Amino acid sequence: MVVIQWFLMAWIGAAVVGILLYESSGHRDESTAIHMVIMSAFDRIFKKMGGLVVAMAWSARVAIKSCMYAFSPTSGTRMSSSEHIWFPALLYTFQGIIRAWIYKVHLLVVDATTGHMMSDHVLLSSSIVAGLVCELYLIVTSKSIRRQWSIGSRLLYILVGILSVILCLLIIHVYTTARYHHSPWETVASILLGSALFTLTGHLSIRHQFHH
Repeated sequence: MVVIQWFLMAWIGAAVVGILLYESSGHRDESTAIHMVIMSAFDRIFKKMGGLVVAMAWSARVAIKSCMYAFSPTSGTRMSSSEHIWFPALLYTFQGIIRAWIYKVHLLVVDATTGHMMSDHVLLSSSIVAGLVCELYLIVTSKSIRRQWSIGSRLLYILVGILSVILCLLIIHVYTTARYHHSPWETVASILLGSALFTLTGHLSIRHQFHH
């Protein structure tokens, strides 16, 4: 659980550091920054695939664990679909709809005022971080990952590693966005909104899963 909290705090901390080191467009040389080149490539993928990241993580977890339980010799290890499958799926779908609606409102404001009311990248990142942290928690606290060193448990460990790498990229991404691409106010607005809408509901999802 400490590691899960570290990802959340690191994401917020990276955004805060980016805000404190904010550089306007007239005071930077982006072409000389290696991390800008790397994150620009990630940003292009992030814009196109960002909304699917949590869905892919959920699908991978459900597929691996479903196969493990399907071939389990004991009936007591079957996964409850209402707790471990459909509730997170409905939660992520709802979050995606809310995020899309907020983004459309944001675009209307941009078109009307030629200015941003928030950082759309930070808002998207907050929802993905919340979802991935929830998925990561569901995996590492699962009995199936600790039961035996089976193929299924190995796949879950690999999935944990993949999700951790993505979270680290998102931490770097929010720092880069906060420092170079959006004003401090726009970043703060997105962090507050994203934390209230997505991070909080992610924790509620975890409580629903494990605190009956």
